[in-house]
Amino acid sequence: MKKINKIIVWAMLSIMMQCAGLLYLDKVFFKESSEFTVEKVEITTKNTEANVSIPTNAEKVEVSFDGRFITYYLDDKFMLVNIKTSEITEILADKEILFTGWVPNNNVIIIAEELYGKVNINTYNVKNEVENPIGDVASYKNGTEVSDIVVSAKTGSKYVCISSGGDSSTIYRIGIENDDMKALYNRVTTLGSITALPLKDVLIYEDSYYNNFYRYANGSREKIDFANANNLVILGAGSDNMIYMGELSGDKVVKIIYGVDETDSSTWKTETLEEAKDIKDITINSKNEILINDNLKGIVKNITTGNTITYEGTFMTVNDKVVCYSDNGKIYLKSVTDVDKKVTTKK
Repeated sequence: MKKINKIIVWAMLSIMMQCAGLLYLDKVFFKESSEFTVEKVEITTKNTEANVSIPTNAEKVEVSFDGRFITYYLDDKFMLVNIKTSEITEILADKEILFTGWVPNNNVIIIAEELYGKVNINTYNVKNEVENPIGDVASYKNGTEVSDIVVSAKTGSKYVCISSGGDSSTIYRIGIENDDMKALYNRVTTLGSITALPLKDVLIYEDSYYNNFYRYANGSREKIDFANANNLVILGAGSDNMIYMGELSGDKVVKIIYGVDETDSSTWKTETLEEAKDIKDITINSKNEILINDNLKGIVKNITTGNTITYEGTFMTVNDKVVCYSDNGKIYLKSVTDVDKKVTTKK
């Protein structure tokens, strides 16, 4: 009897180990590479020097959400930098690329390319180098441009903005299921700034020709009424369904107006900047904090918390996790939690 019990126990252990192995393969190894999931990544290093350099003529330098990868364009080549290994490689070399951008909270790049006369959308996972097709959204002809693709971090819905040869723009929505793909019912005369809310399937966009702003959700749109709308630009969206607008003086932002989606814009708060800033120097992170870059002083100021992060060299970009800059031919990443000091901000 004891021998039989031992055999049963060993058999059960064997079955349990096999089940665990199959579960691992199903959930990890064979997991869809472009699946949009929220990852929690702790940045422990305060100041990381990457043993690589980016040429001064590099364009559209972007950092992945966790600071592990950098992408940029160089002479029409799309380059990927692996910070951990210091390896620089050209990726997606076989594609006629129309647009690339990092998916929020993922080490995944969303791509628009011209393929067999169509604008094709797919993703590329930089960790395992796997591409995942999404589908064709529109026909391609000479002059077709993909001006932007925005993704809702929580829902995974994607909005692709396309214009053709100076014609008005069309926005295409791709739902969580890739076969849920359609054009928004209305065309935009001149598409301006645009953002997707991170926590729900809502698009906020601007028709800059008429200085109108719209909210699109559940197959319909509504106009958002702002005072002085002709001098506004969408800066981004944060958590708790917050929307951030910039008030312009010329082409620079002098005030930031922000409030919760679907609330009366006249009740929104206003943050007056100490000095006018280029749009590219303003970042809204997922914690609803406003980050302002100051090239002359070499600081990124968090005007929400009053903290600053210093850097030496040339500012490249900032996101939720890191400030990226270059100095003496090297790339540096500094955690946004590496605070230098408190500053007094005007309210």
